[in-house]
Amino acid sequence: MQARFANPVPDGATVHIIWKPFESEKNWVGVVASRDADGTFSAAITGGAAGALFAVEVRTLAGAWRYPDPLEATPYVSLAP
Repeated sequence: MQARFANPVPDGATVHIIWKPFESEKNWVGVVASRDADGTFSAAITGGAAGALFAVEVRTLAGAWRYPDPLEATPYVSLAP
């Protein structure tokens, strides 16, 4: 799974890909994403390819932000299998 941002992520920030499988009572799981050379953040998700709900969280010393913004839109995106 990859996340790209319109603006550079601040140095020292951590990025988590947060996901939850479809049709489950499992909790959301956060996976730390690593910064690639092109500025993209990548994380390996082992969800079994059955589709899931996804969000991204960026944490810095100044605070944390979730994308999509839960105050502006549905707080996750769904990706079908």
